[in-house]
Amino acid sequence: MDDSKINYTNYSLLILCAGARSYHEDFCLIEPLLNIGNTLAIDRIKKRYSTVKLKIYVAYNENSRVLNKLESFKDFQFLNVGNTEGVIQTIEISLNYIKEKYVEILPITTIPDKEYERKKAIYFGEKEIFKENWSSLKYSESRKVIFSRKKDKENNYQNSFPFTGRISSSRLDLIDAIKFIPKNQRNDLINLASILYFNYKYEIIHEKWFDLGHSVTYVETKNQDISSRAFNKLIFNSKKF
Repeated sequence: MDDSKINYTNYSLLILCAGARSYHEDFCLIEPLLNIGNTLAIDRIKKRYSTVKLKIYVAYNENSRVLNKLESFKDFQFLNVGNTEGVIQTIEISLNYIKEKYVEILPITTIPDKEYERKKAIYFGEKEIFKENWSSLKYSESRKVIFSRKKDKENNYQNSFPFTGRISSSRLDLIDAIKFIPKNQRNDLINLASILYFNYKYEIIHEKWFDLGHSVTYVETKNQDISSRAFNKLIFNSKKF
């Protein structure tokens, strides 16, 4: 273990894998095995958090049970949450096993851009893009925050900031906030994020959205990763397809 790392005894990272599925009918891999550049998503996530000592938990179910046998997932604590009704129930069950005071939540399909910060915050993309089947936010002319759920189709194809799914929170805030979410709204993480923002005054942070969870953004994420290296430049000509 690298002793130069900052030791955050009361801090943990919860990686959400219980919803792991076959990514797309054209892909053979499940989401946790997707890559960015020449590395698996999980390896890039570990690298982003490598400067701090956090207890890392992985929420999974029978569909993703093979993960704990992989080298990239060693040293993690696996939490079998079973087949839940949605991502928020997955978090709720996981919190019964997590004892650290602070918890960072991260979907397996999101590669964090900014390094870990001890803040109470929810993270959105830094650029406005056309909304598709993801949650997002936009600002009114008076800078009022307006959240949009995945299923709010009336906001599709309008410019907004995509929700990365990353939440940095107090464990007790999460437990308390989840109580306010009806069971039929527990399949969209934006419902938890909005409560943390309005009721608990969480900060909104914008960062680059490296997303592997949607076919529309997956190619762009790999493009950004390749082009971010000084010696690489990738140009995609959509007219050829």
